[in-house]
Amino acid sequence: MLENYELSIIIPHYNSPQLLRKLLDSIPKKSEIEIIVVDDRSDKYIEEYEKIKKEESYRVKFLENSAGKKGAGTCRNIGLASASGKWILFADADDYFLPDFYKKVSKHFESNYDVIFFTPTSIYLENNQPSTRHLGYKKLIEDYLNNAEDSELKLRYHFRSPCSKMMRLNFIKDHKIYCDEVIVCNDDMLSVKVGYYMKHFAVTREEIYCITDHINSLSKKRGKEYFWSCFDVNLRIDKFFRENLPKKDYKKVRLFGISVLHQA
Repeated sequence: MLENYELSIIIPHYNSPQLLRKLLDSIPKKSEIEIIVVDDRSDKYIEEYEKIKKEESYRVKFLENSAGKKGAGTCRNIGLASASGKWILFADADDYFLPDFYKKVSKHFESNYDVIFFTPTSIYLENNQPSTRHLGYKKLIEDYLNNAEDSELKLRYHFRSPCSKMMRLNFIKDHKIYCDEVIVCNDDMLSVKVGYYMKHFAVTREEIYCITDHINSLSKKRGKEYFWSCFDVNLRIDKFFRENLPKKDYKKVRLFGISVLHQA
């Protein structure tokens, strides 16, 4: 394997080897791509996962979450610490990349951007029919490209997914941007800080990533522990906004967390 890659793809995994296999199959076999899978101490389907590890060991770096905290945030941070690509993409193990995604991202490798935003799409996993999970992100991109009012502000702070945007690894490390190691909403602060610190960025309608919508998705989890996790994250995001944004911008973005808490 190369020591210096053009792109590192970081994937947290937990108990979903069949979906992980589909994701890995959607990534072209190119020597300039570093794939890092971080297993979150899976306790089901171990035999199938071990089979994937054996079959894909020539091109995938398989790591284990041996830290004190479980969760996708911890796994993403482990992946970030191990990554050596010029650029990074995050992917969830139950999602996948679209055909020709690499052609679309690779044309930006020599650019000076900190971040490139791509438009995601989504499907229902049970029947492969179109879902609505991507529509909020798509609207942020469309509004920005159409110069809608406050569209840059909303793109910076409301695009709360780490997926479907390619980030320069040095930009992430220079600003010490990491995921929160909490049960849910672990990537919200990362996304907010990416939006705050990025200076040069690009936005495109090109689609590279498909989000799957299904009953076991973390976004559908409900209960007190999920609520309080989101509540705490949003309090800290609000504090970050108060301390760093102009008052007029703070008033425009501070109410976003209410919808997150409502979902929780």
